[in-house]
Amino acid sequence: MAIFEKGRQTLAPPPTPVPPRTESSASNPGAERNRWQPTDNVATIGSSITIRGEIVGSEPLSVEGTVEGTIELLGNEVSIQPGGSVIADVTSDTIVIAGEARGDLRGNEKVVLKEGARVQGDITAPRVSLEDGARFNGRIDMGLEDYNSSAEEEDSESEDASVADLDG
Repeated sequence: MAIFEKGRQTLAPPPTPVPPRTESSASNPGAERNRWQPTDNVATIGSSITIRGEIVGSEPLSVEGTVEGTIELLGNEVSIQPGGSVIADVTSDTIVIAGEARGDLRGNEKVVLKEGARVQGDITAPRVSLEDGARFNGRIDMGLEDYNSSAEEEDSESEDASVADLDG
């Protein structure tokens, strides 16, 4: 923006940059309580919102309202907040639940049930964590079948090796 004075052009000083706002636990007492929430840009379904259908995307999702259908967010985290409700099959790298979930949960990395979580459905993930106070009804599959089949393959390979030694 230019300011004109008697035929002379004077440039206004550039605006002072504003540093990005960060919240510390001292300025935001709830930050420590919700520290498990994703910190990147997060899509949020607010507490008064209900979505029916399929949610597919490539960014973290925080559910404070209600979702009915399916959620598939590969490479990201789905967080169901206290008061949030999901009646859906959920697939994501990380799934963190502090609210209510009914449906199958598939975490490619982990599934975490926080205190106060209520979950009904099957969980499939290599790592599963249930905190004290979490309620769960269903089955948990942590890939033991894959482990058993690889152990059986190793056993059969060692048997083949011992047979070969006897023949040779």
